Amino acid sequence: MTRQRVFRNRANGAAADDLWSGPLAEWVAVRCTAGRGCGRERAAGRRRGGMELRLFRYFLAACDTLNYGRAAALCGVSQPALTRAIQKLEGEFGGAFFRRKGNRMQLTALGRLLRPRLQKVLENADAAKVTADAFAASAKAPRD
Repeated sequence: MTRQRVFRNRANGAAADDLWSGPLAEWVAVRCTAGRGCGRERAAGRRRGGMELRLFRYFLAACDTLNYGRAAALCGVSQPALTRAIQKLEGEFGGAFFRRKGNRMQLTALGRLLRPRLQKVLENADAAKVTADAFAASAKAPRD
């Protein structure tokens, strides 16, 4: 399948060379010349790879509720978005976190193994944020 990407620079309208041509690059069109569709392409400038703390929060909410719908409500996202995020995280860790049995959801061995570790990661990230905020506040305070 041959894919053709067309990008335009907002400043001068010139075609960009590739997907990562800079902050002003705008994804204008993706056209597949084959008979079947090519699916969605990433917009220019979007980050690839790496785990996000947000995904850890979604996973832990799902662990606490054992229900994607209730976990999504706790996190303030839609249920399909939470499901896709957890699937992305499962792909990065290489296994399923949950097993469904009828209407019930259970943690798999991988889910049980990762739950306390990811909880600790989030606690450390939150503590680092509090420390950084306190440092920033003390740096702004007038000194006598």
